[in-house]
Amino acid sequence: MAIYGPARTDGYTIDFRSESTGSWGGGGTVEVPDPTMAAGTTRQIIQAHPGRSFDVYKQWKDASGNVVREELYYKDVYDPKPAKVAVGTAAAAPVVPVEEAPAPVVEQPAPVEEPPAPVVEQPPVTPDPAV
Repeated sequence: MAIYGPARTDGYTIDFRSESTGSWGGGGTVEVPDPTMAAGTTRQIIQAHPGRSFDVYKQWKDASGNVVREELYYKDVYDPKPAKVAVGTAAAAPVVPVEEAPAPVVEQPAPVEEPPAPVVEQPPVTPDPAV
């Protein structure tokens, strides 16, 4: 913390200090319905914070930094804050069975019938009597 203003003419400086005087509770949880989330899902929005109390003191210090005077300036109390959790309320998406697409049919060209090769008649072979 900084204090602004004209310099003091008595040689003193003013400072503040705080002291924690208590802490309690956690605040619980608040559920917030969220229709954009699937049912049964949750998401933390804000964490819970405990309640706390502080005393703040005003101090007068001499030129050497020694505290020459101190007084209670104010008391601060912060209430506990609950956690906030978003809870999904949207209906679950229906399960749609996936139909398998039929396998693509690859067309084969029709076989081409070729005419049989002409038969060439050979003269009969007579065995060679010399063999």
